[in-house]
Amino acid sequence: MNKKGLSQVGVFAHDNLISGNRHPVDICHVVIKKGQKLDRGTVLEEDAAEKGKYVIRGTQADQPDVKAEYILAEAVDVSEEDMVAPAYCAGEFAENSLIVKEGYTITDEDRKALRNASIFLKTIMM
Repeated sequence: MNKKGLSQVGVFAHDNLISGNRHPVDICHVVIKKGQKLDRGTVLEEDAAEKGKYVIRGTQADQPDVKAEYILAEAVDVSEEDMVAPAYCAGEFAENSLIVKEGYTITDEDRKALRNASIFLKTIMM
C-alpha cells in the first residue's frame, strides 16, 4: 500500500471523559484567561473581573453568581497570554473525570448549572 502524502494528524487516548451518547456532544470556542495551565476535562467558569474570559471552576468560590458553564475539550497552556480553546457546551460527561480547582468540589448548583447548559453529568465506574 502506498502511504505517500499521508501523515498522522493526532492520537486518541480514551480518558473516560465522555460517558454516553444519549445527549449529543457539541463544541464551541471560549477565551481562556492567561496565567493557567489546564487539562482536558477542566470545568470552566466565566471570570468575574474580565467578562468573556474563562478560568478553572472554583477560582471564584466567593462569587455565588459565577456558575460552571463549559468543559475544556483540549489541554491548554495559557501561561503567557489569553487563548481561544475548544470547550464542550453540550453532552454527557463522567463527573468523576472532571477537573476543578484543588480544594473545590463539584456542587449540586454546579450540576444544575451545567444541566441547564445541556451538559449532563454521570458517575461511571473506572
